[in-house]
Amino acid sequence: MIDARGDNSWNYTKAVDLNNDGLQDVVFEGPSGGEPNIVFFFIQTNSGFEQVFEVMQGISKVIWKDGILDKVFVSTPGCCADFRLINSVYQVNYNHQSRPTFSKIFQSVEVLEELVKPKNFFDQPIKFVVNNEGYKLRLAPVIDDDTEFHWAEITGNTFATLKQGTVGTALAEQTDETGRIWWYVTIDLDMNVQNCILQTPNEFPTKVIGWISSRYVTEIED
Repeated sequence: MIDARGDNSWNYTKAVDLNNDGLQDVVFEGPSGGEPNIVFFFIQTNSGFEQVFEVMQGISKVIWKDGILDKVFVSTPGCCADFRLINSVYQVNYNHQSRPTFSKIFQSVEVLEELVKPKNFFDQPIKFVVNNEGYKLRLAPVIDDDTEFHWAEITGNTFATLKQGTVGTALAEQTDETGRIWWYVTIDLDMNVQNCILQTPNEFPTKVIGWISSRYVTEIED
């Protein structure tokens, strides 16, 4: 399967023991033949190599536990005119023969490139509920109601509004020039998120990421 991609495909392959069985497995991360990249994991068995994982685009991080692959973090930027970035996390489980299976346990979506990322994150995330109807979810920790974002056909950096009672989690904060404190948040992309320029990628429960003012929200005790 790797050979079918041509001589250069070997430049995109890595040998690594994924399941700590003493055999070298193979990871391919490279061209798919179209616009996006593709990732394959192959496990070496007594009868040859077996493909156990496939995902489009690329891997942003992996976590190892007790010498075996435990979690895989995938980032999938949209192709063509799609301005979404989809982030996914896969949990790796093993059967008695050390064959791995991959189950998606998390998915989020954000605006590619335009979303401002925080400099520092909370040690402990803060759960909250929105107090006001139509609360604005923004691309940056600043009030901007004038900039034209032609690629999204919106004016200003508000890309969704939140219904009163929306629950979310704050991961970081930042203070703007006026002293307003902004929270970098994740919120379930459901009926409480309205007028959103981002759509749910598929049927898997998805979080949307953005900035809200911390002024009219109430913290929720665990």
